[in-house]
Amino acid sequence: MLSVIIPARDVGPFVEAAVRSVLGQTLRDIEVLVVDDGSCDDTWERLCKFEDSRLRLLKGMGLGVSAARNQALAVARGPYVAFLDADDVWRLDHLERLSNRLDQEPEADLVFSALAWIDEGGSPLPRSVVRWDGRLGYEELFLEFYPITTSSLCVRREAALRVGGFDENLRSGTDHDFCLRIACLRPNNCAGAPEVGIDYRRRDGQITANRMRKAEGWEDLVRKHRTIEPEVVARLVGAATANHQRALFALAYEAGAFAEARGWLAQALLAAPRTMVRDRRTWIAVAAAAASLLPRSLRRTAENLGAKLLRGP
Repeated sequence: MLSVIIPARDVGPFVEAAVRSVLGQTLRDIEVLVVDDGSCDDTWERLCKFEDSRLRLLKGMGLGVSAARNQALAVARGPYVAFLDADDVWRLDHLERLSNRLDQEPEADLVFSALAWIDEGGSPLPRSVVRWDGRLGYEELFLEFYPITTSSLCVRREAALRVGGFDENLRSGTDHDFCLRIACLRPNNCAGAPEVGIDYRRRDGQITANRMRKAEGWEDLVRKHRTIEPEVVARLVGAATANHQRALFALAYEAGAFAEARGWLAQALLAAPRTMVRDRRTWIAVAAAAASLLPRSLRRTAENLGAKLLRGP
């Protein structure tokens, strides 16, 4: 059996699609634990419509997504645990592929798949598919959070419990911190699968779209991990921070906050100039920053050309 954990709060328009994507998986031997963490909309009512013995509905205390995940993790029964945010959806073979990977690699404690991006209505977004094929450890994960989202993760339950689950005190970046602490258990115990397994939804009001919260959360994470892996953090913090700031550039640009976006990109270039100039993504960001100074019609033309470069297979 594999346990699936879905925290949900005020996601009425999306939660049914998320749950259907789990119940329809090619891997059938699963339990699905959905924690309604104090919703004020019709999330609970929509969840109650499902009739499937594999689905268990839990009431959370409104303490946040990390507490909701930990609540479900405490009662999960499967040796493997996968996480899905209630506004994302999985491709049909996502769980089968990742559970097979854990079966085949007993030295791996965490696996993740690539993702594609969709908008609020479910239409594809022209963003690149980030892939990692093979094993990686703490250093690679600190430098850049390749899994992107909790929805891509499948872990051994024993490993998740050993690290104490998700940190309920961090303001942001709890998925990144969770993966880093699992990576501390043994060398190169994380693995990426290059196939796309998730459609990751971008929408208004999303926690991950709050740039200042993400920036503050990154500072919290760095302070925490200076006490866990001080030598690695001291050596890589400049480049890791620059990667994070370039991601904030993308979020701000998508929101139309062009001046803010250019500020994040400037900070990234100052934090680790050598690392940034060697990365193709930086030059795409520089081109976008330049396009943001153009009149709207010309900017759209430039963005459409950039979208062709970014569109993954």
